[in-house]
Order: sequence, then structure tokens, then C-alpha cells
Amino acid sequence: NVLVNQLSELAHIGIEVLIITTASNPETEYLLQRGLSVRILPEVKLCTTIIDKAIVWYGAINALGYATEDDNVIKVVDNKLANELLEVLLTS
Repeated sequence: NVLVNQLSELAHIGIEVLIITTASNPETEYLLQRGLSVRILPEVKLCTTIIDKAIVWYGAINALGYATEDDNVIKVVDNKLANELLEVLLTS
């Protein structure tokens, strides 16, 4: 996965990368082996990607998985929204 490789490279140079997912599985073990931080939160139902605490990709697409033609996503650049979503995710 190209994205996982890029995230791993960023994490190795000191950029904070945190992946929050709902279950531990072989994919999460792979992410951990690549040196990425993974937090398991079974109750989280939010599918989002937040970049630089300002860019929010929000929708049904799993950034690390496979998308279908029925999936959708919207990009919003708003640091207030990004921080509110991070607060929801990190205090779950």
C-alpha cells in the first residue's frame, strides 16, 4: 500500500501519525510492524482522515482500505472542524 509506505516514512522522520481503527486484525498488526501508531477504539464509527489538523477528508471511504463505487468522501479545509473531530476521536 503506497499510502502506508508514505505514512511509515513520515513517522520515521518524526511526523506524528496516528491511525484509529475499530478492531485489531492482521492489517493493524502490519501497520504496527511498519512503525505506525495504532489505537483500537471499537465504539468509533467516524470514517475520516485528518491532515495537519486542518484538512479533513470525511465520508465512507476507508483511506487504508478498498473503496467501492458507492463510497463517497468530501474534503473540507477547516482547522476548527479538524480539531473538533480530533477531540471526539481522542477522547473516546
